[in-house]
Amino acid sequence: MQARSLWTKVATLIFLALLMAAATGLAPQVRPANTHLGVPPNNLVTLVSQQNEVNGGVDFHRVLPSGTLPNLFLVPAGQLLIVTDIDVTSYGETNVLLQLSSNLTTLAYLETGRSYHFTGGMVVPAGNGLTTHDLGTNGITFIRGYLMPAQ
Repeated sequence: MQARSLWTKVATLIFLALLMAAATGLAPQVRPANTHLGVPPNNLVTLVSQQNEVNGGVDFHRVLPSGTLPNLFLVPAGQLLIVTDIDVTSYGETNVLLQLSSNLTTLAYLETGRSYHFTGGMVVPAGNGLTTHDLGTNGITFIRGYLMPAQ
């Protein structure tokens, strides 16, 4: 009988210790699962090209989970966009210059009809968008990557 009484006391103490740890924030915090890229799902970015009627270039818009395309995509302040993949299609054009929209610095020279994978990623700094030239009006480009904090 004494062994059962001792066990009841030990179990009660363990339960109270766990309850206090949870109440004081010492319990393990549950974080959302990261993707295979090591970032939360909401940090994944898919951009699609759209013809810019004003300057004749092509701007990129983020594809939201709802399928909508909001305004021109710019990398948010304090973040970096790491580009991992680009798919380029076009009819009649042979190449594409991928450039930063802020100063037209060329990041890559891409052939149409190809897919590109950047193992190390291509970094786009905060405040920048992407643009392409020489794509023509009959092409589309998809850019995939992820956002991460700038350090």
